[in-house]
Amino acid sequence: MRSTEESMWNTLTRVAAKEVGLVKGVREFVQKLPLEAISAQTVVDRQWFNLGFINDTLQPSRTDVARHDVEAGEDNSLVPYDILAFDLQKGKVQHCLSINDRVASQLEKWQEAIQNHCKDGKPMYCVDPDHSMFLLCGTRRQFMNQIAPQVILTKKHIILVDDELAATDRTEFKFDRRTISRLYPTTSKIPLTDHTTYPPLTLNGTLRDLIGNDTNSEMTGSIFSSERLPLHEGRSELCSLISDDNAAWRATKGRFFCPPDELFPYSHTRGAYVSMEGTVNGLQIPIDGSAMVLNVKCGALWVIVGSPVFEDSGFRVSSFASVRTFADAEGMLQDSHWAHEAVLVSPGIDLIIRPNTPFATVALEDVCYTVENFYVTGTLVETFAGLAHTLCSSHISKSTSTSSSCLILQRFIIFLHAAFVQSDIDPDEFSHILDIGTPEGCSNFLAACAIAIMLDIFNASSYSERHAVYLASPQSNGGGDRYHYVRELGYELVKWLFARHTVVIRRESNTFPRSSRGIQDVSMAREAPYSPKVFLQSVGECMAGILHAATSTNGNENPSYKVSPMLLKDSVDVMIDHVFPRGHEDGGIVRLAYEKTLGALTMRANGQWPDTHLDFMRQNWIVKRKYNAPIFKSQVVQRWSAENPEELDFEEEENLKVVENTVPKGSNPKIDSYTAFWRAFNHSTGSTL
Repeated sequence: MRSTEESMWNTLTRVAAKEVGLVKGVREFVQKLPLEAISAQTVVDRQWFNLGFINDTLQPSRTDVARHDVEAGEDNSLVPYDILAFDLQKGKVQHCLSINDRVASQLEKWQEAIQNHCKDGKPMYCVDPDHSMFLLCGTRRQFMNQIAPQVILTKKHIILVDDELAATDRTEFKFDRRTISRLYPTTSKIPLTDHTTYPPLTLNGTLRDLIGNDTNSEMTGSIFSSERLPLHEGRSELCSLISDDNAAWRATKGRFFCPPDELFPYSHTRGAYVSMEGTVNGLQIPIDGSAMVLNVKCGALWVIVGSPVFEDSGFRVSSFASVRTFADAEGMLQDSHWAHEAVLVSPGIDLIIRPNTPFATVALEDVCYTVENFYVTGTLVETFAGLAHTLCSSHISKSTSTSSSCLILQRFIIFLHAAFVQSDIDPDEFSHILDIGTPEGCSNFLAACAIAIMLDIFNASSYSERHAVYLASPQSNGGGDRYHYVRELGYELVKWLFARHTVVIRRESNTFPRSSRGIQDVSMAREAPYSPKVFLQSVGECMAGILHAATSTNGNENPSYKVSPMLLKDSVDVMIDHVFPRGHEDGGIVRLAYEKTLGALTMRANGQWPDTHLDFMRQNWIVKRKYNAPIFKSQVVQRWSAENPEELDFEEEENLKVVENTVPKGSNPKIDSYTAFWRAFNHSTGSTL
C-alpha cells in the first residue's frame, strides 16, 4: 500500500488513458510530437500513462511498449497531464485530423516552446513550482476550505483535481445529443465554425448537425466547433467562492444607478463550448479582462498558456504590459516575450486562469466544456491590461459584448467607493475589499480608478453611432449617465487615496522581485510624492497609446504587415470630446495629457507602430497613511442623488460620513486572517503578479 501522501500526489499528477490520452488517426502530426514511450499502471481498473520529452520523435508504436510494460507489472513514474498521448494502431483510424500548413506550423512552435520550458522532460509546475505560473492546489474540496483562495489567484494559475467529480462526469456526461441537450438545445440555430479550412469558416447550424457530422466524420472529414453558448443558470460553487463581482453586485443593490431588481448577467459570464476532435482555437485572452474557470464535461482539451519569462530576479511582465506584443499575432509566439506551459484538462480537472493571459486550445477528443468568467479585486491591474488588449488586438477572440462586462465593472466601482469613501458596507463584505497598505493593494486600487475613468473607452460598442443615440435616449434607463457617474466616482476615489495617504513610486518596475527584500530603500523612490494630477496624467498618456494602437493600421515593426484598425479615428475623437471635456476639473487633465502624448506618438511612428506599456501601475508602491488628516467629504453621491444639486453646500453638510480606510485590527477575525495569509503568501512566493 502506498502512503496517503504519495497517493494524493499521484492523484494530482496522473492522466487517464482511455478517457484522456487517446486521439486516433492523427498520423503525420503525431510523429512530429516529442513523445516518449508510454509506461502504464492499472489503478482501480483504470490505466494511467507517463509521457515525457525525448529527442527521437519518430518512434513507431508507442502503445505496444505501454502494453508490454503493463503486462510486466512495471511501476509508473507519474507526470501531470500536460503531455499528449495517442493511439497509433493501424486499422483503427476513426477520424483523420486534417491540418493545414499554417495551423500545423503554429502547433509545432507551441510544442517547441513548451518543451523548452520543461525540466528533465517534465512540466515546471511539477518539478519546480517556483518557476511556473501554475499551482497544484489539491482537490476542489480542499481548495474551497482554504481561507484565501483569491490570494493564490493573484500570484498563480490554479489546477484542481477532483476524482469524485471526474467519476460523476464520466458516468453521466457523454458526447451525444441527449447529454449535451442538458446544457443547450441541440435544435437551436447557432454559429458553427468549420476548421478544415484556414481561416475557419462560420456557418449556421445546430448542435445536432455537429454531433451528427462527428458520427459521419469518415465521409465528410469536417471538423466543427460551436461558438460560445450562453448558459443562464447561476454560477458554480467554486466560481462563487473565488469571485468578488457577485459580492459587489449584491452589496450595491438599491444604491444609486443600482436597481434592486437588476439581474446579474449570468449568460454573459458563463458559457459552454462543443468541439469535435482536432479543433484548434488560436490565441485568445479571457473576455474583457476577467479571470476564468475552465471545466471539461467530457473529452480532453489541451490548453496552452503564455506565462511571464522567469529571470534571476523574478518574472518579467513587460510583455504582458505591452500593447504591441498582444496586437502582433506573430510576436505572441516568441520565446523572448514569454514562456509557454500546457495542461491537459479532462473531466474532474478545474483550470483557473488569471486575467490578461494568452491561451490556446486543442481538442484531443470530441469535447464539451464550460467557461465561467469573473472579476477579483486582487487582479485589477491585469483586468485593466486585459481590457486594453481586448480593445486593441484584432486577432484576440471576442465572444461576447463588452457592455455586460462594463455593467459588472460599474457595480464593482460603486462597491469600492461605498467601502472606502463612504465606509458603508456590511462586515461580511470586508473580505472582498483591497488592502491598500500593501504595494499590490495600492496598485489594484489605482487600477480600479483607471478602469472607472476609462470605462467608456473600453466599451467598443460606445463608438457606434447607434449606441451613442441609444445612450442619450430615455429608453436606455440612464445608461450614458451611469458611465458618467462611475467616472466621477473614480475621480473621487483617487482624491480620497491621496487625501488619506502618501503614495510614492519606486523607480524599479517591469520585474517583480522574488526575494524578500522590502521597500525600505526610499532612495529608490521619487523625491516628490505621487499626486492625483500625476496619476490622471498617466491615465491620459496610457489612453493615448491604447487608442493609437486601436486606430492604427500597422500592427508590426514590419511596415508590410498590415492589420485593420479596431476603431475609426473620427468615432474616437467624438468619444473623447464627450467623455473628457477640456473644461472639466479632472477630465481636462486627462484630455491634455492624452492630446500631448498622442501627438508625440503620431510624429514618432514614421510608418512603424511605437509600443505602449500599461505598467505605469505595475510599480512597487510606498504607501503611508497620513495621521491627523482632514476629514474627506464625499460629494459625488450626494450631488447625483440630490434633486437640486446646485443647492448643496458641502462645507456645511453635517451628514457626510468620516472616511476610514481600514478595519481596526481585531474587529473582524476573518479579514485579519485574510490579510495575514496575503502577506505570508507574498513572502513565501516572492513574485508580485
